[in-house]
Amino acid sequence: MRTNVSEIPDFKRALKRSILVWILGMGLGIFTTISYIFGYYELTRKGITLWDRISECNVEYEKMSENRRIAAVLTVIGLGVAYFSLVIVNGVLYLINAGGL
Repeated sequence: MRTNVSEIPDFKRALKRSILVWILGMGLGIFTTISYIFGYYELTRKGITLWDRISECNVEYEKMSENRRIAAVLTVIGLGVAYFSLVIVNGVLYLINAGGL
């Protein structure tokens, strides 16, 4: 993220943007879905979100490297395996405590 003049934002500007993202982009955690839809609409139609326009910031993107993609996929798979393993262990422990095994 950079300011409109390609500088790293100072603390005050970064805090302002974070608060705006929380209010406008995430709907204070109350109107999240609606906020996501409006944010997506603005980003795809205008190329910039309302909170970036107000805080005078630009988000710079670059393509993900192959190693990052592999790491992301392996992380998701690993978390899925860990989750389902814990579900199975929880079920077995429940059956043991209930006298089923």
